Amino acid sequence: MDVQTDPMNRERKRGNCIHTSSSTAAAADLVTLVRSLPPEIITEILSRLPVKSLLRCRCVSISWNALIADPIFVKKHLKASQNEEQLLIRYSQWVRTSDVKSVYISDVLNEEFPTELSLNFPKKYSKSDIWIIGSCNGLVCVVIDQAKILLWNPSTRESKKLPSCGYKERASRFIAYGFGYDERNSDYKVIVINCKSTNFTGPFSTQIKIYGLKSGSWRKVKNYPQFCPLGDMGMFANGTLHWGASIDTGINSYQSILTFDMSEETFSEISQPCFGESVLDSVIWVLNGCLCMLINYGDERKFDLWIMKDYGKTESWTKLFSLPFPEGRMNFQFTPLYITKKNEILMLFGKQLLLFHVESKVITISYHGHKNAHKRCLEALTYMESLVSPFPE
Repeated sequence: MDVQTDPMNRERKRGNCIHTSSSTAAAADLVTLVRSLPPEIITEILSRLPVKSLLRCRCVSISWNALIADPIFVKKHLKASQNEEQLLIRYSQWVRTSDVKSVYISDVLNEEFPTELSLNFPKKYSKSDIWIIGSCNGLVCVVIDQAKILLWNPSTRESKKLPSCGYKERASRFIAYGFGYDERNSDYKVIVINCKSTNFTGPFSTQIKIYGLKSGSWRKVKNYPQFCPLGDMGMFANGTLHWGASIDTGINSYQSILTFDMSEETFSEISQPCFGESVLDSVIWVLNGCLCMLINYGDERKFDLWIMKDYGKTESWTKLFSLPFPEGRMNFQFTPLYITKKNEILMLFGKQLLLFHVESKVITISYHGHKNAHKRCLEALTYMESLVSPFPE
């Protein structure tokens, strides 16, 4: 029997046609329904969608594409969306590579084998030595080969290489960076500190430049103390960058927390917590938006974590915990990343993510990192997806 005249075949075709017709009709009804909604309702709905869905929605129509690309909508989406926080993790092996991945914090906390997502770092720099110096509102600032600075949105895959600031690494020169958001002027800014010093006690010769995404150019910062940052990356919190710093008074030097207000573009100081003496070194960090400080007591073989619960008020410094170094280690360098609602602290140590239970003082391995034994985790920081573009509005 000819296939064309087979009754069963005709019935199957008829069923397929009915299914296709009903699907097409449902899609048409949905389009009609959406078009009937007021524009403000459509905007409200779209502002709550994840970034990947919005990138697909830009193909729906010219008007939707224009809406989603509009800077006002980008800000609304950033404020309204409930995007889940992720960790950016940079791996390295014996050859130079820019292997950057992300993993959801909730997966790290709740799953035995959380899924890593590749972030497609720009291919042009795939074999470069990269260093992530900050993440703010979905934009990531990266230093490439100790010379170039890149602003990168991993979600939209947009990137912008900044013009050279003119500072280069060389003997007796120390370069530190900072990246953050100027809310008053709706501008993202990068700051570069170029310090010349034979040691960390002074005298110092410091030069500072700042780049504004809106202006697209570098300019010199004026009126700042002569200082040397004790860390090479400024921590952004409360509209302000923070460095542990050795400050030169002209007669002697002392250590403090130096701050840079991104809107006022002025420097000031925050007093450190009263952590006593015999400190080997200290590190400034930010946990869930709060300024914190890691204190390493080399002689006592322990470290403390302090957190400023009320920003700007030195009396609000609170010691969260104190822990001894692990057996066999003269030093225990780690990076605090996140505080859970159960008062657990997610920390990076080597290739592992550790979860420290503050009350019980128990440390558990939350995540073992990359499966490839030849790769090691160099750095991690929190990140949130957004539509924010590295190009000026």
